[in-house]
Amino acid sequence: MSKTAKRVNLAKHIVISIACILLVVIMAAGDAVAGAFYLVISNNLGQITYKVEEAPGGEAVDAQYYKSEFDYDQRALRAAQREFALQVQGEGAVLLKQGGLPIASGGGVTLLGAGCADNNEMGFLYGGGGSGGISTANALNLKEIFEQAGYAVNPAMWDYYNTGAGVGNRSLGNKRIGEQPLSSMPAGLRDVSGYGDIGIVVVSRPGAEGTDMPTTTEEDPDKSFLELSQNELDLIRFACEEAGFGQVVLLLNTMQAIELEGVLDYENLGILWVGGAGEEGAQAIPALLNGAVNPSGRLVDTWVNDMLENDPAVKNQGDMRWNSGDATGTYVVYQEGIYVGYRYYETRYADAVMGAANAGNYDYQSVVTYPFGYGLSYTAFDYSDYRLTEAEDSVTVSVKVTNSGGTAGREAVQIYMQSPYTQYDRDNDIEKEAVQLAGFSKTGMLEPGASETVEMTVPKEYMRAYDANGAGTYVVDAGDYYFAVGKNAHDALNNILAAQGFTAADGMTAEGSAALAGSITQAALDTAAYAAGEDDFAITNELSDINIQNYDPAFVYMTRKDWAGTVPTGTYELSVTDQMLTDNAVPDPKSDPDAVMPAMGAANGLALVDMRGLEYGHPLWETLLDQLTFQEMTGLLTANFSNAAVGSVMKPALTDSDGPAGITASLGVGAKGYGYGVEVLLASTWNKDLARRQGELVGEDSLFTMVSGWYAPACNIHRSAFSGRNFEYYSEDSLLSGVFAGTVVAGASEKGVYCYLKHFALNDQETNRVKINTFSNEQAARQIYLRPFEIAVRDYGCNTMMLSMNCIGMTWVGHHRNLLDNIVRGEWGFEGMINTDTQGNFGTDINDTAVWAGTDMFLSAQTLDETEVRGNPTMLNELREAAHHILYVTANSNGMNGISNSTRIVNITPPWVMWLIAANVTVIGGALAGLALNIRRTVRNMKKKEA
Repeated sequence: MSKTAKRVNLAKHIVISIACILLVVIMAAGDAVAGAFYLVISNNLGQITYKVEEAPGGEAVDAQYYKSEFDYDQRALRAAQREFALQVQGEGAVLLKQGGLPIASGGGVTLLGAGCADNNEMGFLYGGGGSGGISTANALNLKEIFEQAGYAVNPAMWDYYNTGAGVGNRSLGNKRIGEQPLSSMPAGLRDVSGYGDIGIVVVSRPGAEGTDMPTTTEEDPDKSFLELSQNELDLIRFACEEAGFGQVVLLLNTMQAIELEGVLDYENLGILWVGGAGEEGAQAIPALLNGAVNPSGRLVDTWVNDMLENDPAVKNQGDMRWNSGDATGTYVVYQEGIYVGYRYYETRYADAVMGAANAGNYDYQSVVTYPFGYGLSYTAFDYSDYRLTEAEDSVTVSVKVTNSGGTAGREAVQIYMQSPYTQYDRDNDIEKEAVQLAGFSKTGMLEPGASETVEMTVPKEYMRAYDANGAGTYVVDAGDYYFAVGKNAHDALNNILAAQGFTAADGMTAEGSAALAGSITQAALDTAAYAAGEDDFAITNELSDINIQNYDPAFVYMTRKDWAGTVPTGTYELSVTDQMLTDNAVPDPKSDPDAVMPAMGAANGLALVDMRGLEYGHPLWETLLDQLTFQEMTGLLTANFSNAAVGSVMKPALTDSDGPAGITASLGVGAKGYGYGVEVLLASTWNKDLARRQGELVGEDSLFTMVSGWYAPACNIHRSAFSGRNFEYYSEDSLLSGVFAGTVVAGASEKGVYCYLKHFALNDQETNRVKINTFSNEQAARQIYLRPFEIAVRDYGCNTMMLSMNCIGMTWVGHHRNLLDNIVRGEWGFEGMINTDTQGNFGTDINDTAVWAGTDMFLSAQTLDETEVRGNPTMLNELREAAHHILYVTANSNGMNGISNSTRIVNITPPWVMWLIAANVTVIGGALAGLALNIRRTVRNMKKKEA
């Protein structure tokens, strides 16, 4: 054999050996992943991992603690979910401009725009992307929906947008809206004869996890993704001025607020926002347009002209980076403070009307297109008989609502509060909005001429403001507190201004009604009434470290004291300090010198089911916790869409699933339930009964799919319209967000679901969401960004949370003990479990600190380092408390269905594990045999060469 041939032969043996080794490594890695996602895989394959048997001598009992209202009839459940979806679309769609609406109940319809197409990536949107996504396999397209409703849909135009030159090429990543130019439409198509009764232009804007809305576009570099492109403007002009349609509608299939400059002057154009309606909700659209359903939705965000210029939050949003030597990072500064959304636009307007110094040159009507809470109806509602009653701890407002139009409809009644802005506030840098939502209610269906008296009670706690620089707690200022009803935030503010003696002559956009506002008086500054939380836990400054002023004392937040001088005009440039780098390190857990080693592995004979219904602090919990072994406690930390089994207390393994649109298997894991509309659509109903019903129906899916934990709802704030996940958050307002999140949680809890309220906290953009350093002052953090979570916990009993992936200040939220232990568990009285989001982004060195700080579980296959924890009594007690949180929640969940004192849990090896074992034996055995044979041949050949 030649030398070349020998070298080739040797190379061949080396390649074969490497291939065999790689096969073994790949199988080992696959085994590790399979182990981490054991429950998820089993659930997806429909294979059980345990069974419940009657213990010998046990007495049979009814252990179905949570039962289906449909008696486990899935057809009946699906019918109820469909009915619910249609109602949410009917009550959540917002009529922005009536134009010629409602349309005729039949006739020819021409659907226009790439957004009308039957293509979820490029066409009509049923939901958002990422964890909030849904399957659209069973969803009807718009053509089918309108034909089902009795309309004849233009087939040639439909083909143009689905298979012809009109097919869209939308792409968030490429900053492309994707509407084709009008010039690509053949001349013959522009003759809509036979289908010219109604022209419907569909404009769609997606939302997605992991990306924000671009501030520029490929088609129009001088426009943002949330503006109408020139191609869209041309299409709308064609529909309104050239095509000859009898009626024209602009259907906004957007996941967020957008800009509408350039189309509002078309008198014949009606505009309806429909959001993303889920699997079936869009089937209500024809009824909304023809008046069979009267729209009653109201906006949950302020819609603004020229957002890039007029929204202060946008100035500090996006990809901002810091670096210092080898250290790098990203950051965002909430320079606007509490003035998010309408809190800015309405407050600056009020100051301009009142002639406040430094209000600056502010023209409300040129800035705001539609105010927060805005929405039209096909009828009219009048308000009268306003009454304000004060009690010791609350204020009650009642108002008579009368349908003064000719069509039956429902009205979203809104109450707003104004707190006094005092010298004490100015001296201590406390900010006060001119108006804030204080309550809301939805009337029943009112026939023409019918009336309903709506009564809403506002807790006086809503009058508090956080004073970080003076009292270091919540305070109630001395002065007059106004409560007004209104059709929206701006209308209510005008009513307050009227009650204070202001008129249109002072610059108001319209005369207000003083008869729809009233006030109560707080005699003196109160620094004690709200200075303690649950169980008298002292409320004091806990978030001073997240304030950018720690590192830049000259920094100034936006303030009413000086609008003109403090409204951001550009992005804040962060200069890194040595202290920032020090604070950015993973903190060391603090040891408690008085900590005592806890008992482990005791044979006390308790089972988790014995703890059902017991309070968190019941002494029997300590007896049960003594039974846990170290391995069982650390095993509970891993939460890969699952909740681990604990043999010593007969806790079964439970399954968790995403996402905000329901138990939808949106990320490819878990069982699939119904796909609901986006959260922002649900909030736009302003109907708390619908929120509770969604929770109940998700709970029904939980019972059917055997998924006990739900990674939802999500209640971060719409800090600006550019946040990519606004569709899966409720609103720019903290009260509306908290009420909807809490009510959904309460409904799901009735069916035994534990809901991971997410993403905690201050996670209000997707760009750089992993480890981004988020800075805010404590007042804004508490009153705007933490408040939705606080409401859900304190008022609605939420017992589970999911953390965000960002840092607040320089500390990852999962390490922020002041936030998790002091605010959440101390002030709010939270007794449940806290999970991370995907924790694999952070490495393995964070777990012990996270448990010490108050984190209970990790969404990854990671546990504590045994050598760091086993001999440390402080950490063992923290680990034990984490287990307590997890077991307390799961003991009261539907995961305990079927388990009683007379049963036992028998683990079962699912078939897929046996398949995997067989595959391991075959592949690894074959690879090792091949490797051995290859090595043997190589050695033999080498010996021949030596001979």
